[in-house]
Amino acid sequence: MARAGAYMFLAVGFFALLSLLLSPFPQANVPALAGLVGCAWAMATGLLVAFDRMPVWGFQVLLAGGTVLASGAVYFSGEGSSTYAFFYLLMVLYAFYFFPRAEALCHLVFVGTAFAWALVALAPPDPWAAGS
Repeated sequence: MARAGAYMFLAVGFFALLSLLLSPFPQANVPALAGLVGCAWAMATGLLVAFDRMPVWGFQVLLAGGTVLASGAVYFSGEGSSTYAFFYLLMVLYAFYFFPRAEALCHLVFVGTAFAWALVALAPPDPWAAGS
């Protein structure tokens, strides 16, 4: 479980960095996205170093942290249809493979909530809304 999580976070960081270098989004916050890449790699390193001493709930916390990182990547890319939304799929697949069904479903709900938060944060304010 630890090795799969470490490889997942390493791959997420690598592909996010590759996308930043090859074709960054025009309105992306590149320093923030680079920081998220560093966080993903730090999480992978933590899993590789402390895997034998980590309780099961630690993996759940790290997976929730990965979901928060994916939400940050979507937000800092500046586009709701960002390719970084693919990272949510990796988090959900990991949850359903390693955790019991109830815990994986809770994580799926968390992923949906986090993605909704990122989309709402990206949405421009409606000039026609009441009270604006």
